[in-house]
Amino acid sequence: MDKNRFKVSTKSNDIEFKMLRENKNCFIKIEPITRVSNPSILYTSIKNEIHGWEIFDKNGTESNIVYFKGSNCKPRFYLKTKDNQFEILFDTNKINVKSILKKHKAENYIKKNCNCKSKDASCWATAIFYSKRHDKPLFDEM
Repeated sequence: MDKNRFKVSTKSNDIEFKMLRENKNCFIKIEPITRVSNPSILYTSIKNEIHGWEIFDKNGTESNIVYFKGSNCKPRFYLKTKDNQFEILFDTNKINVKSILKKHKAENYIKKNCNCKSKDASCWATAIFYSKRHDKPLFDEM
């Protein structure tokens, strides 16, 4: 692997979080690792607009793979499961998943703590049903 590239991954709540950093660019792929689990929704805010995707739907069935691309940023996501909430921080060299224990309003927490202001950040999801296609370059290396 090129010395300007760094890959890391971690697993939590039947979800795998993968990150590839290349120079100042950050590529993230978040996908379910089991077919069935607790309902889970992943949120982030990009330029003050909240986005959310089901990782496992309301029936607990795998639903989406989420992708993120940006530069000069340390993206944060908010994961809501049936009983808990987590903050996922994609730092420059590691991925931290921490439980959120204090009472909060999800929308306010996401806007305050999970807002990515990278000018070129984008985030999207692909439904598991349609994900048989190969990933785009760099995401295909994860």
